[in-house]
Amino acid sequence: MPILYAPLFTEENPETLLNFIAKNPGAHQEIEAVFRAAKSHPGAPISTLEQTNPLVLELVNENILRAPAIVSSGGAQSFAFAPFKTTHPRAILEKARIILSCVRYGEGYSSITKISDPSAILKGLRDRKMIGRTPHSNIQSQYAAAANMGVGWIEPENGRFRFRLYDTEDNLAAVDLAIAMCSGQSEDVSSSLLLPAEVKGYFSRSEPGGLLLPEANRTRARGVIATRKLDPKTSTASRLGRALLDDLRGIHRVIK
Repeated sequence: MPILYAPLFTEENPETLLNFIAKNPGAHQEIEAVFRAAKSHPGAPISTLEQTNPLVLELVNENILRAPAIVSSGGAQSFAFAPFKTTHPRAILEKARIILSCVRYGEGYSSITKISDPSAILKGLRDRKMIGRTPHSNIQSQYAAAANMGVGWIEPENGRFRFRLYDTEDNLAAVDLAIAMCSGQSEDVSSSLLLPAEVKGYFSRSEPGGLLLPEANRTRARGVIATRKLDPKTSTASRLGRALLDDLRGIHRVIK
């Protein structure tokens, strides 16, 4: 049986993805390819991904794939992000995606000067609290989305602009997360499913299998697990029923 749900594909409720798969039978491999491409290159342009897999647009329209849009001198462009396992609040994760999207825009679509090293730009934002040591005319529009999210503000200077960071704890965490994504990371170290001692303890047991819940989710899961529902009208629900729901709710079944 193909894997229909894993942290690679969704960060929260997987029902939307499962229902989408049920409506598009046989598309699992195409969906997986889209997410793997977004994971290997966080902030990959949607316009590039759709050249090899048109299904990406449907995933964006269904809000299954995160794809912030940036509008600047090269027109409107959207950038794809696979789920990122982190213990940070969602607001910080979304800020990180917006920050990286703004930089990716400059990397591929700026009509004047393109960014050659996005990681250096992000590290400069963290260390100097600004982008545009030399003011640039595109910064006002290119970083407007980040300004709108409260990450920073646009500073004018003689008809050109800098982006200045509001150096709050949350914004600095978002910049660090954007740097991690840009370097190819797909999760925080602190978000790993189990501590080494827990893994050793589980696999040293004599039982043939059991249930493991990611540590970061355990407290929250107790409160929300009973509220999760899968659309009973889909073929996925009718075929796999309750056993699948257990897996989708964040319970990881491990069988020796």
